[in-house]
Amino acid sequence: MSDKPLRLILRPSLTATVTRKNDKYDAYLDGAFIVTSRQPLFDGARALQKLGYADDSLLTMRHQDRNYDSFKPMTIGELARGTIREDKRGLHLTKYQPMPESLKKQRREQAV
Repeated sequence: MSDKPLRLILRPSLTATVTRKNDKYDAYLDGAFIVTSRQPLFDGARALQKLGYADDSLLTMRHQDRNYDSFKPMTIGELARGTIREDKRGLHLTKYQPMPESLKKQRREQAV
């Protein structure tokens, strides 16, 4: 594990619609696009795993116009296992569960 964390740089995504505020971010690592997400740190960690980055590599993120990180670095493996959920208790960290393929297909069909 390297002492220097990898850092995702976030930019507001250009995928906003008229009726919905832009709540997605494009995440870049060393200038290379990684993911567009509402949860770029967690989804970015999963994308980096798929690209072959080690689970014990440290990861953090910052917004493009800031000179400080948004989060304390954590390992890619830890971040990839988590997600933020909202329910009647509010926001909380929980275990990530991929969306079933049938639901992904249904959402794609509805978007067309």
